[in-house]
Amino acid sequence: MSKSLISSAVVVLLILLVTVLTDASTWLVGLLSGLVCLVGAWCAPLFQSGTPYGGTLFGGWQSRWDGPKAVQLLVAGAAVAVSLLLDLFDGGVPAIIGIIAACLVGALVPVPGNGADGASSEDARPA
Repeated sequence: MSKSLISSAVVVLLILLVTVLTDASTWLVGLLSGLVCLVGAWCAPLFQSGTPYGGTLFGGWQSRWDGPKAVQLLVAGAAVAVSLLLDLFDGGVPAIIGIIAACLVGALVPVPGNGADGASSEDARPA
């Protein structure tokens, strides 16, 4: 099982735990917010992947995207869980917070094998 699928399961379990711990009248809204955020995080691209749809459900999957996508999913789920636990927002706003967090992580996390370590292909010259 890949890291991104494991992190998806962790996010679902985290949101279930958080919704059980919060007010019983809003558990369904919290659960739906977590699931919407998870789908939104899977649709959020890894901007440094080199392709427009890199790391999303809409492009071909590459194994080098697995680690960054797992981080993206976990951060999005944590953002939803924190906003649900602190009862910061009502309705579906925690889902939007999680999707925004996923987009920010997708913009900042380097993707392995794409020159993200500081050395580009032009810098690699034979001796």
